[in-house]
Amino acid sequence: MPVTLIGNAIGCIPLASVLWDSESPFKILSWVGSIYLLTFARWIHQRSFDSKNASIEQIYRQGKAYTITALIAGLLWGSVALLFFRPELLETFTAILLTLIVVIGASMIALSSRPLTHAAFAFPASAPIVIMMFLQDSLLYMWSCFGILIYMAISFVFSRNMHRVINNSLELKYQNIDLVTDLKKQTETANKANIDKS
Repeated sequence: MPVTLIGNAIGCIPLASVLWDSESPFKILSWVGSIYLLTFARWIHQRSFDSKNASIEQIYRQGKAYTITALIAGLLWGSVALLFFRPELLETFTAILLTLIVVIGASMIALSSRPLTHAAFAFPASAPIVIMMFLQDSLLYMWSCFGILIYMAISFVFSRNMHRVINNSLELKYQNIDLVTDLKKQTETANKANIDKS
């Protein structure tokens, strides 16, 4: 199972344990169950894809489906703020905020080669908590809101730059392959010409 999916499956457990004493067990188990159900579905979908024998169209469809499932995952993680955010419970708020920071950071690293997919996950995961914090009449929440917005901006810039670096590296690699192929052909032609002369 890919690391991103393992992170989704494991990452919800510590948060659920923090929320257990202050929230409805049914709501918590429903949220965790949704995370696990989606993670399992994404795993099955990835396992069924044969990247070695896939056509360009199949690869495109696979990428599109991966982005859509990342969006759904982001919505599920973002729903934490709507379901469990309580302004008066600082411990709960801290656990929610730290968990979202970690999963968005993991997405930034794992999906850095796919900035659109990272954005599809990170934006819905962070938007609800940002809105909830912004609506509070508290300096702490205002500063936290500002901090998470800066963090999100950095994650998007990092993802875009990493995508550019990977693309440039691949282009350079294939340019070098073409150069080596041309050089090999020229060498063979020169060797053949020398043999014909002799």
